[in-house]
Amino acid sequence: MTVLSFQLMHPMSKAIMTLDRNRLFRECQRDHKGFHEWPSWINSTLTRMILNEKYNKEKNAGANLRKSI
Repeated sequence: MTVLSFQLMHPMSKAIMTLDRNRLFRECQRDHKGFHEWPSWINSTLTRMILNEKYNKEKNAGANLRKSI
């Protein structure tokens, strides 16, 4: 439910909308997070994904701009 909620709040994020929820759950288990830690772990992981997506997009746009100059 936490992942679905995050996806509904960020519908323009390709990385979030195409996320494999099972893989995310396995990562959470691999990090030995307790049940009570899952929501905050999921939230911080998905926030990091969105920031990475945004940063890489801006970085690539800047690279394209530099090439045209």
